[in-house]
This record gives sequence, C-alpha cells and structure tokens, in this order.
Amino acid sequence: DLDWLGFKFSNREEFKNSKTKFVQSNCNHIYLDHLEQLQSMHKEHLFACNCSRKHISQLKGNLQDKNGEWRYPGTCITTKIARPLDLSAGKDTNHPEQAIKFVLDDQVLHFEDLIVGAQSGNPYKDYQAIAIQNRDGEWSYHFANAVDDIEQEINLIVRGTDILSSTHRQIFLRQVLSATTKNKPEEDIIFAHHPLSFCSKTGKKLSKRIHSESIFKVRAEGLASPELLVAQCLKSVGIELSQAKIDLSSACELLRIHHGFGTF
Repeated sequence: DLDWLGFKFSNREEFKNSKTKFVQSNCNHIYLDHLEQLQSMHKEHLFACNCSRKHISQLKGNLQDKNGEWRYPGTCITTKIARPLDLSAGKDTNHPEQAIKFVLDDQVLHFEDLIVGAQSGNPYKDYQAIAIQNRDGEWSYHFANAVDDIEQEINLIVRGTDILSSTHRQIFLRQVLSATTKNKPEEDIIFAHHPLSFCSKTGKKLSKRIHSESIFKVRAEGLASPELLVAQCLKSVGIELSQAKIDLSSACELLRIHHGFGTF
C-alpha cells in the first residue's frame, strides 16, 4: 500500500546484516539484546510488575492523562525479576504474571517539533515507569519503537498528534538505549507530529478500530488513485488545493511550505 502511494524505503528487505525481511516479529533477538544491555547497565531501574491495567485504573487517587493512560503508581517497583527475559519459546509457568518495566528518571525533557513547536515534559511525573515487556513476553510499543529507530538509524520521526504524549518517554528510553550502544545522541532526532484525519460521520480518527475503509480495499476495488488519496489527506488537515489530485513528492513540498520548515 505504501509503495502504491509513492513511499520508498531505504531499508526494505533486510535489517542490519540479516537477510530476513524486517518485521517486528522477526526481531525478538534484537530486542532481547537491548533488554540484556539494560539489565547489565541499569539493573536498578528494571523491575517485575504483577499489576493489570484494571488494577491500576481502580487505585484511588491515581492520575490519568488526556488519552486515558494511567500513571503507574509504583506498586511493584521493588519487585525483582524472577522469570527469564526471553519468553519466545513459551510462557514461564513459574512466574506467569510478571511484566518487565523500567523506572523513568525524574527530569524535564525538551524537543522542538517541526509542526507543533517547542515541547517539554517530565515523563516520570506523568507516568513514573515505562513497560518493556508484558507478562507473555511481548515487547511494548515504546520499547520496540525505540530499538527499531536506533537500529535503523532513524533521524526523522513523523507521526500523529494523538501520540505526542509518548514522545518524552521514548526520548528518555532512546537516550538510555543509545548510551548502552554508543549510538547517535538524541539531539540528532527531528520530530514532526501532524494533525489527524477524522471520519466525517463519526468525528473519530480514522483507524482499524472503527473499521475505517482501508487503502487495500480502495486499491482492490479501484475506487481511487494514489494522487487522489494524497490530495484528500492534505485537505483533511486543512491544506487547500486548486487541483483534485497531487503526487506524494509535490504533497511533501506543500507540507514544508505550509508548516514553514525546510528540507530535512
């Protein structure tokens, strides 16, 4: 679908020196290596957590952010990790309820976003801890994203404003992980959080959760061209066009002009 729209990948068929096509499900060994590095260098920050989301949400006085995410209350913060770090071969029946989390540092982090401007926040005060692995051994969104970006040397991150609140946690995690791998400093990373496209009927953002029409279906049924869809996306975020269609390269140039930033 991304090919069809005009996106080109510099790291498409292989990940690092591996001949395996890059998908997160093929990268357990890479995530595990980074977790082992964390345990080696920051063992005091890692802990095992038995709390469910329901339990955390029901704690009296606990705080919730604007996206409905709860601050971790520190219930298990002194609990040592008793299960193996790698659960790829199956669940550890001796310690079935242990997720692995990492305590954030109490510090204010800053970044300049190309679209929404200067941002600052203290992820410790907002969330206290960040999940690394759930109780089934599945890697968390934040951890997998941070490792993927480091391993692929990503220096421009473009995503929706709905996950802007995740950025400070991921900056912290990338700083810690980069220090263990001697990777690029976080100052090299550029962020751009763009407005979302919403369904005109429901007012909700387009997503699989509300069964929004997929690009795959549009392609399969011949309902629109790539240029038409790109034009509709621009209009949905408030950029007016004189033409009904536009190619991806021209759309990117319009976005640069609209938001007032140059080539990156």
